[in-house]
Amino acid sequence: MDTTPPTEAELNRLDDFFVRRPATYDDMPLSCADGFIAAAALSPEFVAPKEWMATLLGDDAVFADKFEASEITGIAWKRHNAILAALHANPPTFQPLLDRDEDGWPLGEIWCEGFLMGMGLRVESWSPLLDHPQGSALMLPILALGDPEVMAEIEPRKAKRAREAGRMTALIAGVLPVLERMTHAMRDGGNLNDVAIPTSLLDAIAGQAAAASKPAAPQAGRNDPCPCGSGQKYKRCCGAAAA
Repeated sequence: MDTTPPTEAELNRLDDFFVRRPATYDDMPLSCADGFIAAAALSPEFVAPKEWMATLLGDDAVFADKFEASEITGIAWKRHNAILAALHANPPTFQPLLDRDEDGWPLGEIWCEGFLMGMGLRVESWSPLLDHPQGSALMLPILALGDPEVMAEIEPRKAKRAREAGRMTALIAGVLPVLERMTHAMRDGGNLNDVAIPTSLLDAIAGQAAAASKPAAPQAGRNDPCPCGSGQKYKRCCGAAAA
């Protein structure tokens, strides 16, 4: 199996393909597609490449010609193989393909939305993992970020929500290698309890979830001194960042 990752030019080509697809297809940013491919690769029940590619890329009518079809499917397959190779490396080298917002925070929400879409290919096969105490804890960052309403409920203020989502996004690279071991065990009929999950990772997930869900402190009035101690009015200091 060729595990050479796609080049930046190839990834840009794949991104361009999604941008110009007919309007009858849902928007699929490259980051969302990457999450989808990762979920298809990790599915507890095998998903044939022809099936997940048809869902991800569309049917033959979407492509300009057979050469483009071969090129685009080839890039998607290279990314699939590169994801697995990075997850199996010692130590794992996997990093999700992420967009960033205007302030530089990684938009893990887009990647996780794609991952949840990929889970939908074999949704029932994920149930044992989601019902497992440590498995469900491991999935928390993906499940939270993948649902647009969850982060808004956790933290309604845009600036803080971006920070909390960014910190939760940083956990994905550590979650995926362990998640792959768990889904691999499920495919082989193994016991999920036999898969070692680093306590430090579970602690980090729990800590971030607790921090994100912590009620916000009472907000100062716009013309009050800023609580940070800068000496400025709240509206010209932290209040401006939270707007």
